[in-house]
Amino acid sequence: MAAWSGHFAPGRLRAQQRDWFAAVQATPMTVRAMHPLLLTPARPGRDAELTIGFRHQVTGADLVPTVERYRYLLARAGSGELLVTEVDGGGRLEVDHPQLWDLAPTAVTETEHLVLVHPRDRAEDVAEAMPRLDRAAAEVLADFPVPGVDRLVVTAAPGDQVDQVFGGDVEQVLGFATSVPASPVVEEHDGMDILPSERQIVARAVVDLDQLVWEVQDAAGTLPDPEGGSPLLRHEGVHALMFLREPGVRPARWVSEGLAGWYEERGDARTRALTAEWRGSLLAVHGAPEGLPPADQAGFHNQDQQLHYLLAASVFEYLEHAYGPETAREVGVALHGVSESDRAISGVLQELVGTDLLGLEARWLDWLAAQP
Repeated sequence: MAAWSGHFAPGRLRAQQRDWFAAVQATPMTVRAMHPLLLTPARPGRDAELTIGFRHQVTGADLVPTVERYRYLLARAGSGELLVTEVDGGGRLEVDHPQLWDLAPTAVTETEHLVLVHPRDRAEDVAEAMPRLDRAAAEVLADFPVPGVDRLVVTAAPGDQVDQVFGGDVEQVLGFATSVPASPVVEEHDGMDILPSERQIVARAVVDLDQLVWEVQDAAGTLPDPEGGSPLLRHEGVHALMFLREPGVRPARWVSEGLAGWYEERGDARTRALTAEWRGSLLAVHGAPEGLPPADQAGFHNQDQQLHYLLAASVFEYLEHAYGPETAREVGVALHGVSESDRAISGVLQELVGTDLLGLEARWLDWLAAQP
């Protein structure tokens, strides 16, 4: 650790890099390497910049390595030693930076089904939540299997750090899953490495640690311990695994959020009842829907997105009611493999449940209207 942190300016940055080094060493990885990608020499009034790629592959979770990119600013110390004086993500628009280990002292807790990255000072909260987290991870891995993937990589962070990892304001969002840049090979040119990106086949889930604590603390109150484990992780786990199963495909938004929302609630009868109660309250305000929730992202995530989430999940509740849970899951998985176009969706539905998109919409609306 001292050999690594000694390359950084003394003080806050060096301490942060000690924490960073400890965190990435604690994370089980079959690949863990730093690659120089681009050197911009110093100019008058501007320090030298070095772009670094941290290439890593989490054991049992990543099909190929991923890469997180950093920009190091370099300057001479008074002794003449060249030191890193600033570290950031280079202003990139990708979702690779920052990770939690860039933001806070971080620890890693492993189970058979989970690699959980979390703040070091929240170890007691994590220990309380781990049984339900591991149970949720085990079920989602069993129900949405990906060959070669035995564990989920999950970051559990307080709400403000969830915002930072997301890269924007995610107020009211308790978690998300995303694909990150895949880096299967390393090339070299003029003394620098090149890390070509391929289709997005590495996934990460991020969940709000305070929500996980609430799930545990409330277990003695109004919400019994959910039988299928953490509802939040069940939801984000589906998203993460579907990124791996169908890389590069953008399904209809009501499909992706509907499948995850349905799976979130179906692990526990009490959770499902609370969800139905919440849906009924919103429908009493908004009125009965005229059709399926929006397929496009902008239309889905508008001022009515809470209702859209609940209605999307109810589409798969209907499929479960009409055709059984296995068919509901099969439809959701198959629809993740096609675009959001009505024609593509109708083709899948016709094959699996004998109706097209309009037919599903009509049957779902009739079922929804009959719900208490």
